[in-house]
Amino acid sequence: MKQKDLLYFKEILLSQKEDILRNLNFSHKEIEELKEIEINDEADIVAVGSGKNIDVAISKRQMQKLQEIEMALKRLAKGNYGICEMCEEKITMQRLKAKPQAKYCIKCREIIEKQKN
Repeated sequence: MKQKDLLYFKEILLSQKEDILRNLNFSHKEIEELKEIEINDEADIVAVGSGKNIDVAISKRQMQKLQEIEMALKRLAKGNYGICEMCEEKITMQRLKAKPQAKYCIKCREIIEKQKN
């Protein structure tokens, strides 16, 4: 992969990382604020509980994506970014543009998805 392409993906990954960290910080603050709300009736309890569950689910997904981004940045630093971890073939630019943190090519990703089911 060309140096300019590597820099392009590094910038995207760092930008996504920054966005996720900002979102996680905001979600954490919202959860803390919800803890301080005075709950008056069952509807409030349901609303607060539902909100917390949604925030937790979103935070878990964001943390997973953050880990994927961190791993992609490490691959960039090691010089093996854009190489499928399963078949060791190049991951297409099209796939990397859609998911810069991808660690598998399309074919290997499909195999993994089938194994999960």
